[in-house]
Amino acid sequence: MSNINIIIQGINGDLRIISISEEASIQKLKKRVKEAFNLPVDDDIRILYITRNLYEVDSHGREQFLKDYQIGDMALVFIFPRIP
Repeated sequence: MSNINIIIQGINGDLRIISISEEASIQKLKKRVKEAFNLPVDDDIRILYITRNLYEVDSHGREQFLKDYQIGDMALVFIFPRIP
């Protein structure tokens, strides 16, 4: 299992690069993004890749992974606060 680097663009345009397992779940990605941007754990954020929202689980309740969205090395994803 190898790691990939993902570029994250934050709410204010700040960029961070995180290294994460290519087998990681979207839930793990969200955790790492919150750590990288010093966001509270209970903040609800949306992560977008290309034009797709990244969901932790699919409509059948199955956990989703980076590979389900074809996210590879040096992919650029964006974070947004979730509006209630």
